[in-house]
Order: sequence, then C-alpha cells, then structure tokens
Amino acid sequence: MAVQLPDFDQLGQDFQRLSTELGLLRNLPQVQTQEQLTGMQQSIDDLTASLADVKITTTAGFVVITAYYDAMEHNSNSRALNGHIRMTDTPLYSIVNSRNQPIPNLPQSIAALEQMEPSLITSILQQMGVPDNAIPQTVAQQINLLKNKFGIPTVF
Repeated sequence: MAVQLPDFDQLGQDFQRLSTELGLLRNLPQVQTQEQLTGMQQSIDDLTASLADVKITTTAGFVVITAYYDAMEHNSNSRALNGHIRMTDTPLYSIVNSRNQPIPNLPQSIAALEQMEPSLITSILQQMGVPDNAIPQTVAQQINLLKNKFGIPTVF
C-alpha cells in the first residue's frame, strides 16, 4: 500500500490564498467598525490619562492655595499681636512664608530686629515675598519695612 502525501505546492498556494482572503475581511463594515471602536477606545484611554494628570495638577494647586491662605491667616494674627508690643525686649510672634513654612533667622524681639545685619534683613524680606526692587536702599528704611511686615508700629 502506497502512502499518500499531501501536495505541498497546492497546500502553499492555498495558505497564500487564505492569507489574502483573510486580509480582505478588513473591508467588511463590521470589521471596520471594530477597528474604529478600537481607535475610539484608545482615544478614551488617552483622554482618561490626561484627566488624571489634570486632577493631580489641580490637587497640587489646591494644596499650594491652602498653604498660602493658612500663611496669610497666621501672618495676620501675628501682625495683630505684634502691633500691641511696646517693649523692645518682648518676644515677637513669628511670620511664615507664602508656603506656610517658618522663615529662618527671624528676629525674636524688636531690639534684635533693630540690630540685624542688612544682608539678613534683605534675605528675610525676600522670603516674605518682597521683590528685590521694592527693598529700600538704606538700613533704616529696611528696618522700618521689616517692622511693617511684622505689624510693629514704627512710631511709638
């Protein structure tokens, strides 16, 4: 009995034709619709990712705004309390920066404020948000501005 073998040439041609015919399935409206849906799903996924980025940015923005308003409230209270100080050795209430963080090297009293080095006064004023072009040139004027930022009256 002879063993029957497949016609490999015919089989190769049949696979080639099958590949061509399967490729033509893309022309069917249902397949085109599926490809459009896949593209739309990718667009939706991209939009969702973008919205997540916006949410993170917005949340971070609210944290910054909250810190800013907390700093304003803290500083307003400190200024009101400092405005009642009349003795130069009485401790001052602290002021914070716009991120509601302590400002290093703040003077502890009016006497200490009046003895500060000009470079330290400038640094503190900058941390309080005073632009460089608004910082006075003379030390006396810088001290008065710093007193103002602390809520200390400049005339007793």
